[in-house]
Amino acid sequence: MSLAPSRQVAERRHEYLPQSETVHKQDSPGRLPVLLEIRGPSSHFLPQRAPPADTSPEQEGVQTRQEELPGLPDLSRFQTQAIGIKLRSGGRGDLANKLDQCHTTYWVQRCCTCQRVESYPNRCEQLYCPMCQPRLRRERLESVSWWAGRLKWPKHLVLTMRNTERLTKATLDGIKRNLAKLRRSKAAKGWRGGLWSLEITNRGHGWHVHLHLLVDARWIDKSAIQTRWAKLLGQDNAIVHVGSRPGTDHRREVSKYVVKGSQLAKWRAAEVVEAVEAIGRQKTFGTFGTLYRQRTQHRDWHDQLAEARATCVCGGTLFKYFSAMEWEWEMMQAERAPPERATRQVTEPDFQF
Repeated sequence: MSLAPSRQVAERRHEYLPQSETVHKQDSPGRLPVLLEIRGPSSHFLPQRAPPADTSPEQEGVQTRQEELPGLPDLSRFQTQAIGIKLRSGGRGDLANKLDQCHTTYWVQRCCTCQRVESYPNRCEQLYCPMCQPRLRRERLESVSWWAGRLKWPKHLVLTMRNTERLTKATLDGIKRNLAKLRRSKAAKGWRGGLWSLEITNRGHGWHVHLHLLVDARWIDKSAIQTRWAKLLGQDNAIVHVGSRPGTDHRREVSKYVVKGSQLAKWRAAEVVEAVEAIGRQKTFGTFGTLYRQRTQHRDWHDQLAEARATCVCGGTLFKYFSAMEWEWEMMQAERAPPERATRQVTEPDFQF
C-alpha cells in the first residue's frame, strides 16, 4: 500500500534534518523554516477556480507545465529546505536564500492567437537544487543524445580517484586537468572524440570524485588507460571501468547530476557547505576531439529547439505574460459577469379623445 506524498515526507524527515547541528539565529530567528508550500501561491499550479458551467479546462485551453517531478511540492521542496537549513548553519545564508526563493511563485504565458495558457515556476538554476535538477537533467540528456548521435563507436568509460577527506575547487580542477593530459597521451591514441561529465558522491568514507565519459573509439586499452591514469593521479593504481554493451543507454550515465540533491540533503551541514563551495561555478560537462569541433552545429540545433519551444501548438509566436498577482487579477476580472444594461420601461399614455 503506497503512502501519500506528504506522509512519505514526514516518515523520511529524519534523513534530511540535521541531528546535532544548530541553526544561526541571525538567519532564522526563532523558527525552523521547514514547512511545505507556505509562501504565496502554489509554485506549480494555476489558482484552482471552478470553470463556468458551460466550459471545461480543455475547452479553455489551460495547461500547466508539471513535467519536472511528480510530488514536487512535498519531497523535493523538503529536500531543498533541508539543504538551505544546513547551508545557514554553516554560515552560508547567502546561498540558502537562493534556494528559499526557488519555485515560490510563477509567471503565466498566454498565446495571443488561441489564448492557450501555460504557467512556469521561478527557478534558482543551482546545479544542486533538488527542484531544478529534473529540468536541468532533461536538458542535459537532450544535448548528450545529440552529441552521442555523432559517435561512431561509443564506449562508456569511468575514471575514478581515491576518496579524499577534503573537497575543494582545486580537487575538481585537478581531475579535469588530468583528463586533458590523459586524452593527449599514447594510451588514448585511438580516441576520435567524446564527451565527459563530473560526479561527486559521499557515502561516509570521504569524497568520491569520478568522471563519466562517452568516447568515440573502436577499442579502448583498459590496462594502458588504468596505468596512465594512476600515474597522473600520483597513485599506485586506479579503478577504471569500460563498458560498451549493446542495448545499454550510457547517455544517462553521462547526464547525471554533479551531485544528487536527494543525497546532498542527507549530508551534515559542514559537508553540504564544503560540496556547494567546491562546485561553485565549476564546469561539470564538456566535449573534446571531433565533438568539440561541432560546437557550431550544436549551437544551431539548440537555437532551433529553443525556437520550437517558443512556438505555441497553434503555431502562434506572440504571447502576453503575467506575474502571479497579475494573473490572479486577470482571472478575477474574467469571472465577473458584465453588468446588465439598464432598461427603462416606457408606457405610452392612454389618449382619449
